[in-house]
Parts: sequence; structure tokens; C-alpha cells
Amino acid sequence: RGRRLTRSSVDSDGYVHPDPTVLAGSLPQDLYSLARVISSEWGSGGRPAEKAAIAWVVKNEAEHRRTTITGLVTKNGLYGKQAQERFVGSSLDPYEDDLAVARSVWTSSFDPTGGAVRFHHPGGLVDADKIHARRLAEGFQPVSVAGTRGDLIVFYRRAA
Repeated sequence: RGRRLTRSSVDSDGYVHPDPTVLAGSLPQDLYSLARVISSEWGSGGRPAEKAAIAWVVKNEAEHRRTTITGLVTKNGLYGKQAQERFVGSSLDPYEDDLAVARSVWTSSFDPTGGAVRFHHPGGLVDADKIHARRLAEGFQPVSVAGTRGDLIVFYRRAA
């Protein structure tokens, strides 16, 4: 994983302190936010392609909503747990490898997800089938992403 980039704490309400600007330091805010999401959503066990695909989902959805990546992944201006009505979790500090993957997505114009804007981890969810059915009902279609394990993470894009 490399070196841990920052040290933050999560309060009892699920918010991370200090605020994103302080945590990002000299890094561009959105780049740091992508790295933080990668660490929070996939951690040390994921393949680089899976981490990159998660970052592409965030980047694509931010563009769709016409907001910044940081704006998409924070609530009340703070990182935190996804349960606090965030698009994705952002409660864990990133490591050097998370930043490297985030930087590759940040600087690339090739999206291997084909425009994916949602994902979920079937193995970690009690109601994975319900979430899949809900995604389909919302007009999303599953997309296969090279280098990812579909039994562990499922990606979706908006239906054409």
C-alpha cells in the first residue's frame, strides 16, 4: 500500500476531521478526494483495475451532476461514512497506492468502464439482489469492466 498519506479521525456522527482542504495539503482537492474514496471503498484488497473503476464511477457521476469530485463525496463539506447519505464512502485515509491509481484516472481520458456511474459490492451486502433490481429499475445497466471480479464488484452505467 505504501505510506499512509494523512491521519484523520471519524466522529460519532460519521464525519471526518479535519476538513478536506487541510487533509489534501498541497494536492489538488479532487485528486485527494479520489484517493480517499479508493481507500474507503476498496482498501488494500482490491486489484488496481477495480480501484480505477471505482474512481471512474466517481469522476463520471461528478461530471454528470456538474459538480466537483469533492462536492460529490462530501456532506456538509466533510468526508465520512457512506451511511451519512454520501454518494460513496470517504472515511478512510488514503495510501500512496490509492493516490497513484487516483492520479492515473485523474489524468486519463480513456474510461475503461464505458461511463459507469454506480457500483456495489454483492458479497458485502445482505440485499445484493434487491440493489441490483433497483439499479435496473432506475434505468442502469450492468457493465463488464476488464480486470475486475464481477462476483465482488458490479458496475453500472446509464442505459442508452
